[in-house]
Amino acid sequence: MIIPFLVIILIIGGSIYYFGYYRPAKKSAELASRPVITFSEGDVELALKVSMEHDVQRKLDLANLQEALESFYNDRGHYPATDGKVIKTFEKYSVLKDELVKKKYINELPLDPLDPRFDYRYYSDGLSYEITCILENENDAQGIKVGDFNIYKVVSPEHKNEQ
Repeated sequence: MIIPFLVIILIIGGSIYYFGYYRPAKKSAELASRPVITFSEGDVELALKVSMEHDVQRKLDLANLQEALESFYNDRGHYPATDGKVIKTFEKYSVLKDELVKKKYINELPLDPLDPRFDYRYYSDGLSYEITCILENENDAQGIKVGDFNIYKVVSPEHKNEQ
């Protein structure tokens, strides 16, 4: 009578021991067998260099766009207006494409280096404008921190006593 009782106790105890001890070890082993991605200092430095190059390109693109907008303003006395909307500069039917590219103020509208993930935005009421982009370098002092983003902004100069 004691032997069947001991067998049942051993089976229950063995099951508890197996599932309580070996099972987690198996999960840990599964996790340990997954590939681990590591980055060397060189990888981090390269990523920082690339993001800084992207940010330099963004600033140049916005400066070129600003130059085209100022030429347009000097000829016409207003900026291309967006009807109260903020637009992506490279939209298919963009007012910038119609006014700046088609009228030869700029050869083509610039694209963000990480388009379509990032883009350039434009707003104008016709009297002033604002062009923005997101900088990859969160610590760039020329940017303005907005939430999780570092926004670089180019605005129209003041045109006093011209009209």
